[in-house]
Amino acid sequence: MQRVSRFLVSCLGPAGETTPEVPRFAFDGDLAGCGAITGVVLAREPEARARELLQAGAPSVFLGEAALKDSSAVGRLAAEFGPGRVGVYATAARMEVSWALETVCNADFRFMMPSRCEPCWELLDGAGARTGTEAAWWLGEMSKLGAGSLLLRADVRDDTDLNVLARIVEQCGERLWVGPLMDPEPAFEDWIERASARRLVLPQALLERVPGLLVQ
Repeated sequence: MQRVSRFLVSCLGPAGETTPEVPRFAFDGDLAGCGAITGVVLAREPEARARELLQAGAPSVFLGEAALKDSSAVGRLAAEFGPGRVGVYATAARMEVSWALETVCNADFRFMMPSRCEPCWELLDGAGARTGTEAAWWLGEMSKLGAGSLLLRADVRDDTDLNVLARIVEQCGERLWVGPLMDPEPAFEDWIERASARRLVLPQALLERVPGLLVQ
């Protein structure tokens, strides 16, 4: 990993021409020509593919939908290959809040009750659909099951998202890698200074747009 003052940066996806030396997380379909691989991201591939890669010598794998559907896969692989080689991959978005008329607590006083009092991110499945599963809770559970690393992608749109990110960073510590999902121009200074993010994983295009982040 290349050190960037107080944090680390790696790349997500295939290698580019301008920064081919940056270690990277590669999706399973992008392994050819990726150079140094930090880990293989299995967004939708099954546990069997993760085991195959680990047996073949992959430094680490990050289970996505396979872990979301069957969390015990994380424990099985961590027990077999060691937690340092098994992680999870998640994408997330702000959980939508619904409102309902509350009448149970006091029949003489009715009010609108939100489905959640504190904003949070929810996991998206491999197709990008909302799952209703709180991202922070799930990442914590995966850590308990043996996930040594956590790779989370989400877009920070406003201060509320920034606060959600800060809570997840505080909870997960050095296990957590974070990066944008769709945002082409993330405010990384806020991620670092205000949310205390210390491990960033960026697509090649963002590495090329913000070369000042990299220590040559």
